[in-house]
Amino acid sequence: MKIHHLEPLIDFCLSEKDMTKGSYDLYDIILKQYVSYLKERKILYAKTEDIILYRDRLMKSNYSISWIYITINTIKGFYRYLSLHQRRLGIDEINEFNAADT
Repeated sequence: MKIHHLEPLIDFCLSEKDMTKGSYDLYDIILKQYVSYLKERKILYAKTEDIILYRDRLMKSNYSISWIYITINTIKGFYRYLSLHQRRLGIDEINEFNAADT
């Protein structure tokens, strides 16, 4: 998979949020790493268990608890954004389901 359908949505989502450049850059890194993980595993539409597996991978890679917390909250926020704005963004209806909502 060369380009994941979530990739162009990252910049769009972040550009609509009121945040500092530092926060923007941090969230951008986190979401691009996450999408890279999805691409590696050829996951087009993540399910809750995919996000849990991603979190577990971070834990096994010895990332700090605070980094994992920030990462998961960023991913949750991204999916919440996609769920709320699915129609306006003209993206697949499956994005109306928030995979990170548990």
